[in-house]
Amino acid sequence: VFQDPKMGTAPRMTVAENLLVAKFRGEKRGLIPRHLASYKEEFQTVLAKIGNGLENHIDTAVEFLSGGQRQAL
Repeated sequence: VFQDPKMGTAPRMTVAENLLVAKFRGEKRGLIPRHLASYKEEFQTVLAKIGNGLENHIDTAVEFLSGGQRQAL
């Protein structure tokens, strides 16, 4: 976990886009919208377990999240 909540995420990308990049880290794969749509429900389920409301911000750019939400992401 990064101590600086701005590290480790792409601020102009949405929560879902950041999670998709993390999911396929190390693989040669482009960020294709159809991949994003198919994983959003899975991401929302996982985020709901964290309990800080991130599941309600799945389409929000990371730059608009609180520091705690960024760190959790």
